[in-house]
Amino acid sequence: MSLDFSKNGYENLFKQALQNGISLFCGAGFSVEASDSNGQALPTGPALLDELKEQFPYIQSYRNLPRACTKLLHTDKGSFYSFLESRFAVEKFSNLYNALLGISIKNVYTTNIDDLFFSHL
Repeated sequence: MSLDFSKNGYENLFKQALQNGISLFCGAGFSVEASDSNGQALPTGPALLDELKEQFPYIQSYRNLPRACTKLLHTDKGSFYSFLESRFAVEKFSNLYNALLGISIKNVYTTNIDDLFFSHL
């Protein structure tokens, strides 16, 4: 997808910002074109909760990801963190992300726990 800023007069401003540096705010959707070492797409909220329930059956009754994670932190922190580190280690990603290499990035703010941005770009 290409944005056409020439129609609204902001083309030069946009190009200047890309050269001088921008801040990126990346949420869960940022990593949708990435997968782990098993070729599985990285999960977001509901899918992650389902995977955690498979890995840690004693949280089956939890319907809320934050509460399930709190339970895991208090009962099996080491295994929980190991699962997250393994599951969110990016192995493959779309070439679309390489477009970021052509711009000046000043800051990255993210809620993601995957390593896509910091290990691969």
